[in-house]
Amino acid sequence: MKHAKKLAACAVGAAGLLVIGLMTGAKTQEVEIIEVDSRIVVETTAPRTGDIVVTGEYVGTVEPGHQVVVYPKVSGEVLEVYFGIGDTVEQGEVLLQLDSTSLQYDISLAQASLSKNQSQAQLSLEQARQNLEIYDSGIEDGYNSTLMNAEAAVEKAEVAVEKAGADLVSARRTYREVRDDEWEDVYTDVQIMQYRDAVVQAEIGLESAQLTLEQAEAALEATKQQLSDQRISSETAVRSAEVSNNFSSDYISIQKMQNTLADYTIASPIGGVIEQRGVDPYDMASTGTPVYVISNKDAMTVSFQVSETTWSNMRAGDAVTIEKQGQSWPGTIVEIATMANANGGLYTVKANVENAPFEMNTGSTIKVFAEMQSSRNTMLVPIDSIYYDGSTPYVFVYQNGLAERATLETGMADAESIEVLSGLSGNESIITTWNSALMEGTEVILAEEAARLLEEQEMEGIHVEDTGDEAADQSGPDEPGTADRSGDPEAAE
Repeated sequence: MKHAKKLAACAVGAAGLLVIGLMTGAKTQEVEIIEVDSRIVVETTAPRTGDIVVTGEYVGTVEPGHQVVVYPKVSGEVLEVYFGIGDTVEQGEVLLQLDSTSLQYDISLAQASLSKNQSQAQLSLEQARQNLEIYDSGIEDGYNSTLMNAEAAVEKAEVAVEKAGADLVSARRTYREVRDDEWEDVYTDVQIMQYRDAVVQAEIGLESAQLTLEQAEAALEATKQQLSDQRISSETAVRSAEVSNNFSSDYISIQKMQNTLADYTIASPIGGVIEQRGVDPYDMASTGTPVYVISNKDAMTVSFQVSETTWSNMRAGDAVTIEKQGQSWPGTIVEIATMANANGGLYTVKANVENAPFEMNTGSTIKVFAEMQSSRNTMLVPIDSIYYDGSTPYVFVYQNGLAERATLETGMADAESIEVLSGLSGNESIITTWNSALMEGTEVILAEEAARLLEEQEMEGIHVEDTGDEAADQSGPDEPGTADRSGDPEAAE
């Protein structure tokens, strides 16, 4: 009996042969290998544009992102200590209290002295102002006796001068009348001499009166100058009392002591965890010895070392990933050293990590994954599609049914892709199927075209006809690919 053959399944061989066959359940179908042609079946892909990033793994050391060492600003005996190692504190919470008894006593003394001096200075100022007011009031109202007496003396001297002047005029007129009288025999020489002497006496009296007036005027001016000096002295006394009543320097001194008093209560400058404590109650704290080390663990820093090649590609703000106990958390580079370390020539990089979900103890080590190199928006092809001729990379490009070789200049690579710097335009179809038989000019067929060809063959009548056995066995080991047809008359022949 002749069996018709029916296409049941296919697979593509490396030499371009189509393997046809099918076995279902207990029925056995014949398997036939049909050679389509000698072309190699390949798959292709187009170059793509994307980013390629090479990540390195480093060992980082955990440091507090913000750590402060607390030093007391004053020295003194420790009275109270409120927090220990491992405790969490808020910003502004009191850490410890120093003994400030002596300073408080000094402040009390200074305040008492200031109060006493203020009272005395205020009394002196009021007295000086009162004296000035009394003086000004007396001058304005004309009640100053010294000034009044001096003015009266001037007025009296002026009257005396006026009278002496009038007497001189009268004596001179009388003397002229007597001297020039035509009746000379009426007056004797003695009488005429008497009238002349009267003129001389009048002149002397006038001169004396004028001298007295000048003296009185000088005395008045002296009195006025004296009173002016007295007023200036009173004003000076007022100003001096006002200056003495200014206690700003005392206030400043007391304020400084009060500010220093606040330094005896030491508060936390940040919120965080107590890493170290340097004093206990009744110890003597000094300004040169730290009393606390506090770290803010909400934001920790991871420090790690990189080579110069990696350092040149890193920038502040780049992302990193830290890993601990299988958990990962993002971080951000915040500091990149500009000078290599003396040991090893590596560069220190610091990354900030906030609110990590796992413990980050100061000084512990942790894995850091950071970008070593990257190329953005570049041409990429699958790394498995690359062949090498010595050290020269190349790919096969599908071109009108042939494999054409394209020599490349490549850049960075990761596990899946490699960067193409030159050699491709970006419109090629890169052969991704690896085959040792591929070479320049090899005839190839696309996988989808090969599948279409098989479908066409099936439609042209290639088939396998059922043998009719209800329960056929699978092929035996001696004749692989053939059915065991025991019980079939034709098979027995």
